[in-house]
Amino acid sequence: MKLEIVKIGGVKALILPDELADRLGLNDGDTVLVTEAAGGFSVSRVGPAFDEVMAIADKVMEEYSETLKTLAQ
Repeated sequence: MKLEIVKIGGVKALILPDELADRLGLNDGDTVLVTEAAGGFSVSRVGPAFDEVMAIADKVMEEYSETLKTLAQ
């Protein structure tokens, strides 16, 4: 599906048709996560536990930062 980016006030917006939002299970007020991907981006719905999971991930990455740097080499 081809969508157009529009300017609304001081921001750019991507407007999803109701049909697409319904298929994706998105409702007014939902939060989504936009992630850059090769050649574009992906959009994912954020569930209720997202903030909690991200806080745990941040804590683990901070605690094991040196190990993760070594593994990344």
